[in-house]
Amino acid sequence: MMPSWLRNPTQEMKVVILLFAVTAYATAGFMFFEIDDRPELRWVDALWWALVTMTTVGFGDYFPTTIAGRALVGVPTMLVGMGMLGYALGQIAGFIVRAEKLNRKGMAVQKTSDHVIVCGYPGKPRFLRILEELRGKPTLRDSTIVLVDAELEELDHDLSEQNVRFVRGHPARGETLSRANVENAFRAVVLARDATDPDSDDLTVAICLILKKRRPDMHVVAELVESDNREVLAQTGCEHIVCVMDLAPGILAQELQDPGVVHVLQELTVWHEDLNNVFIVPLALENGPKTVDELLRWGRTHRATLLGVRSGDRVFLNPDPNQELRDGDGAIVICQTRPAHIEL
Repeated sequence: MMPSWLRNPTQEMKVVILLFAVTAYATAGFMFFEIDDRPELRWVDALWWALVTMTTVGFGDYFPTTIAGRALVGVPTMLVGMGMLGYALGQIAGFIVRAEKLNRKGMAVQKTSDHVIVCGYPGKPRFLRILEELRGKPTLRDSTIVLVDAELEELDHDLSEQNVRFVRGHPARGETLSRANVENAFRAVVLARDATDPDSDDLTVAICLILKKRRPDMHVVAELVESDNREVLAQTGCEHIVCVMDLAPGILAQELQDPGVVHVLQELTVWHEDLNNVFIVPLALENGPKTVDELLRWGRTHRATLLGVRSGDRVFLNPDPNQELRDGDGAIVICQTRPAHIEL
């Protein structure tokens, strides 16, 4: 009828049991030998003496005065206390070291929530750049980043200091995502294994498929190498796809025609704490339909420049002032601080 932890106690449990036993012996022994000469003593005083002696603090406010109390209670409590203290500190230090090693090796189960899962490790220089951009976004600044990768052996110490945690394993396997606590994650980013290899898209599709299966409501952003794979990736349910190869030709041609465009795009897309950035802000329409013209007037009074309007899956750049706005639309604006919403 005894519980299993009592029938076969672990080493840590044995220490706890011994600690309680020694504390009880020291407390009861102190009262037994000292109460006759000092009737004002209370059990709480004896317990205080036992704890102070076992931890080698030794305040000196209470101590045994009888020969028997010193020999049979005081000396054993001091000797056992020092031994137990050293052992306990060693166990605690060992536990911390083992836990840190498991975390850096990617073997620990993540207990965090509202974190961002990053699937794929594209190398430290590129990952640091992505991490810098993620940390720059107000909604992601304080989020824990959980990196999931099968080939990385150990997370660098400087990354762990930046609130990055590591789960080693194949990102397209349910067991790996469970250790990354995908059920409580905030968002996910799937990076191409090799930005120069179109075959990397096969792995990206597999990862997005299992992510959306586990969390259909999760906001997943996936990186594609080959634009022809966009339709296949969209079938997984991933609505947010970034294909650098789609962007590059247009940017190159625009830069050739209007030198300096690349610098403008960098200023708009790379986060700067004290400069203007591009935001898509939800609209809160009150008292009937509104038009783009009212949105333009809002921008003039809030030092914000309207670039366009996103309505469903469509984007209207430089929209007609008479265009009607609908509930659920978002304003694409350039401003220094992201508004939570725009009331019109």
